Amino acid sequence: MALKYLADSLDAGFGDASMLLSNEHLSSLHDAPEWPELVARAKARGSGVHRD
Repeated sequence: MALKYLADSLDAGFGDASMLLSNEHLSSLHDAPEWPELVARAKARGSGVHRD
């Protein structure tokens, strides 16, 4: 559910993708299969997101 929210937010251009994706409350999602795609989307938007 949280991954869908992130994906929808990125697609809609809401908020700052780097803040969404680096949020410590979402750190448990970093191992989700969809995570690399979300990071790629955020990078494509120029957010500078990276996985630690």
